Amino acid sequence: LAESSSRGLVWPTFRLKPDLSAPGSGILSAKSGSGADPVAETGTSMAAPHVAGAAALLRQARPGWAVGEIKAALMNTAAGPMRATNGAAYPESRVGAGRLAVDAAMRTTVIVRGESNPGAVSLSFGPILASSTVTRTQSVRVVNLGTTAASYRVVSSNTLDQPGVRLLPRVREVTVAAGGSVASPRGRAASAPD
Repeated sequence: LAESSSRGLVWPTFRLKPDLSAPGSGILSAKSGSGADPVAETGTSMAAPHVAGAAALLRQARPGWAVGEIKAALMNTAAGPMRATNGAAYPESRVGAGRLAVDAAMRTTVIVRGESNPGAVSLSFGPILASSTVTRTQSVRVVNLGTTAASYRVVSSNTLDQPGVRLLPRVREVTVAAGGSVASPRGRAASAPD
């Protein structure tokens, strides 16, 4: 992961960005004005074409899917957690949902997205300044775009621990009929550090 990679939450909504990560370091590209000479570049301008290409491949494979469904499929199937060379996991504020995995996105027929904002795949509980226990709940929508029912065990985890903060699924399992969808609540509890 390049040190120059964008990171962090978006102000003032506190939405998680980036949505996901893609190859963007030392990418060979055509050098401007050189004819066929290559140049190695690093940055969002190198990663964005990988994501655009993955979205185009998914659009071709699933022409009936909406843009938000394609975005959700790419984010839901991203590989992670991504790790630094020392083995430490990068936080979601650095890598989003994980590394782009177009092969997994092509295989999926079930997507998960935010319930209150269908264009948002990741959830944001906003800043929580707690002097006592605070609980916030949001729902995700599980959408089955396939032809057979699908059942999933619901789990949650944080890549990095945050003292006093827990992300709790409100249900243990979800089953979605073929062509159907279901809302699944998730809660976040925060308490003041001891």
